[in-house]
Amino acid sequence: MNLANQMTKNGDSITNLMMIEKVLITFAPRFDHIVVALEEFKDLDIMKIEDLQTSFEAHELRLTDRIKERSKGSTFDQALQAQYVKKGKFMKREET
Repeated sequence: MNLANQMTKNGDSITNLMMIEKVLITFAPRFDHIVVALEEFKDLDIMKIEDLQTSFEAHELRLTDRIKERSKGSTFDQALQAQYVKKGKFMKREET
């Protein structure tokens, strides 16, 4: 936003699209899949900078939820595995 403010102070006109494109360019390569999805499925011509921020916040929340779910799953898997380990050897589970 500082860049946009500086450009408007100098008399340059900057559109919402120009600001959004500048923001998308600044993201690290690990966010490329998000940037591509936004470019493909959202109309950047009518998108506001607040909409862009909301999209990235929603994505961040989804990623944090997935990370939490994975960590819960690994703890559960470890607990199940601990039930079947006896003196360093795996016991066979009886099949029904």
